[in-house]
Amino acid sequence: MGDSDYVTKKELSDALRLFGEQGHALDSALARFATELTALKAILALLLNPDNPKRGLERIEEFRETLAKHDPNAEARKQIDEVLEMLELIDKHGAPHKS
Repeated sequence: MGDSDYVTKKELSDALRLFGEQGHALDSALARFATELTALKAILALLLNPDNPKRGLERIEEFRETLAKHDPNAEARKQIDEVLEMLELIDKHGAPHKS
């Protein structure tokens, strides 16, 4: 292995900064998406049950739970969450030292 096989601290720092910026952009987009989804749920609840929109929301939630039980990507998302959690710990406390 040559010296070019290693990542410098600056390269790592730049990559982590870029990752953070992209994470922030994604977080902002997800926040907008969540707001829009809430508005759509309210409209749909009114359409489903104009006399009792709360019951309409309950039906939407029941349907969402049914779909979540059959989500083929749930395990992959769980693994990604675990990796992101580890990266957060490394960023907070530093990488483990080699023995």
